[in-house]
Amino acid sequence: MIEGWFDGVCEPRNPGGHAAYGILVKVDGVTVVSRGRYVDYGPAMSNNVAEFSGFIALLEEIKKLPGPAIVRGDSKLVIYTLTGKYKVKQGLYVPYFITARSLFEPERERIGLEWIGRDKNDECDVLSKGVLKERGIRLRIQPTSTGPFALKSPRARRGSKPFPTTPEDAIAEGYSMRHQAVTCRGCPAIIDFYNTPNGKIIPVETGTFTTHFTTCPASETFRKKGAR
Repeated sequence: MIEGWFDGVCEPRNPGGHAAYGILVKVDGVTVVSRGRYVDYGPAMSNNVAEFSGFIALLEEIKKLPGPAIVRGDSKLVIYTLTGKYKVKQGLYVPYFITARSLFEPERERIGLEWIGRDKNDECDVLSKGVLKERGIRLRIQPTSTGPFALKSPRARRGSKPFPTTPEDAIAEGYSMRHQAVTCRGCPAIIDFYNTPNGKIIPVETGTFTTHFTTCPASETFRKKGAR
C-alpha cells in the first residue's frame, strides 16, 4: 500500500511570506520519500500556494510507484477542491490547483484523497516548517507541532507564551468564545470565533483552535483586520 502526506506553510505573513512544503511517502509502512522544499517568497505566495505545491510534489513522486495509493493532507482547500466538494474561487492558488488537477485526474481511479487534522500530519508539518527555520524565518502564524515529530525549538517571541493549540489551552490563557457554528462567508465550513486577551478576533475551525485562514479557499481575498 502506498501512503502519502503533504503539508504547506507560509510565514511570517500569509499571504506574502516565505512558502515551503513537506511531503512523505511510505510503501507498506516503510518511508521511501521524506523531504521539505522552499517554494518562494513575496506577494504571490500564500499558505494555499504552499499546500498545493506540496500536493503537486507528492503526486509526482507517487506517479513513479505502481499500485493503489492514498494521499492525506490537512488542507481542506486542496482535498475538497480536487474531489469536487469545494468550488474553486479567486486566489493565488488557482494556477497551482490547475496543475494539481492535471496530475490527479489521470490517477483518480488508483489514488484516493483524505483530509486529516493537523495533529495527524506531524511529520510533514515538521518538514515544511523545518525548511523555514533553517533559513532563519520566524514562525508567527501556525502553531508548532506538539506531536512525536515536533520541532525541538518552540516558536515564540522572547518573553511571550506559545500560541495556544487547543480550545482548553486558549480558554485557560484568557481567550473567550464569541460565536459558535457560524458558516464562513468564503466557503461552506462551519467556524467558531475566539476573542484574544488583547481584543483581537480569530476565526477557527469549529471545535479546534486551528485558524480558519489556513484552510479557507477565500482567505487570500479577505483582509485580516478582524472578522465581522
